Amino acid sequence: MAEVLAVDDMSRASLATAGGLFPQLLPWLIGLLFVVVIGAVAIYLIRRTVRGGGRGTASEDGFTLQELRDLHAAGDLSDEQFARAREAIIGGLTARSTASSPHDSKQGDGEAAPR
Repeated sequence: MAEVLAVDDMSRASLATAGGLFPQLLPWLIGLLFVVVIGAVAIYLIRRTVRGGGRGTASEDGFTLQELRDLHAAGDLSDEQFARAREAIIGGLTARSTASSPHDSKQGDGEAAPR
């Protein structure tokens, strides 16, 4: 009977220790979760910047087409400079829209789509 009491007392002591352990670990677990979330956000922002996804609008990247028109009308840009800049802006917008809109080039060649 004494052995049964000793085992029972040890199990109660381990439960009391486990109950006292969780409140001690909780702040550390919350801190670890915070570090993981901050790390994930940092990785997301770095990957977006490296891939070029952090690009803004045309006014953030350079000139808008209207700003180029105004510069050309004011005489700050020659006809040749305006034409090159306009083509660069239009080409950049076309490349962005083409990259963002997927299309199947094989179907346009007259081939049947695989089933």
